[in-house]
Amino acid sequence: MRKGNIMRIFLVIFNILLLLYPAVLNAKTNCSKNTVCIETKKIGNVVSFYAINKKHHKVSINIDVTMQNMESDISLPSKFVLNRKEKRLIFSLMYGKKKWKYNYHFDWARGDFNTVHDNNYIYSLPYSKGSKFKISQSCNGSFTHFGNSQYAIDFKMPIGTPIHAAREGLIVDLKEDSNIGGNSKSYKEHSNYILIEHPDGTLGEYHHIKHNGVIVNLGQYIHKGDLIGYSGNTGYTRGAHLHFVVRSTNDGEKSISIPSQFSTHKGIVVCPQKNTYPLN
Repeated sequence: MRKGNIMRIFLVIFNILLLLYPAVLNAKTNCSKNTVCIETKKIGNVVSFYAINKKHHKVSINIDVTMQNMESDISLPSKFVLNRKEKRLIFSLMYGKKKWKYNYHFDWARGDFNTVHDNNYIYSLPYSKGSKFKISQSCNGSFTHFGNSQYAIDFKMPIGTPIHAAREGLIVDLKEDSNIGGNSKSYKEHSNYILIEHPDGTLGEYHHIKHNGVIVNLGQYIHKGDLIGYSGNTGYTRGAHLHFVVRSTNDGEKSISIPSQFSTHKGIVVCPQKNTYPLN
């Protein structure tokens, strides 16, 4: 029997033992932003790596390991996709009698790196029919719309303006407990938001929602045009507005923004111009 086959059989038996005898485990956990965790469990001459997704949306993980006198049961570096609230064994390292050590590094991003955006889809403007609001920052805006936020759109609107879903999908994350905001990056993590996972796997993000201004629940399916919350001025902002962007990841390491086609009174528009007032 080949060495590789023997190793695989051993690891199957070993990981069954992990489930049967949890008390003998030597476990260590490393978490990033309370979203993705890597847990290592050592028993005997095996270190097993588990990936944990603590959120209700999919995440992509890219992990690499440097090691000495150890052998992995998969090729590294490697990418993985974790489903909602999933914990899964992703690989194991074996070692012998020689002195051994390892270090690992991982990156992650929301979504599935295999996702392909439906470029034919036409989005609604994220507010009620018959309304219009000023575009205060469009694609490639100099304030914050560059890099991985290149295709985001800001709609200037009073606090408490009804926000409607630009596209149907599943509510996979939300925040509404913040009541602070301002023109400083120190406020960035204080933005209230709603995340909707679309049928093609992309994520629609609605930011700066007002305090307690979310009216949907995790796991709820939303149809295009449904009321989902109320605009605010929370987080990193220079004034009350709604920040809308569609995102995905193509490498499991970083998030990217995707250009969206909006239906307006002037027809289909991509990246509506700054200081215009598109009518829904």
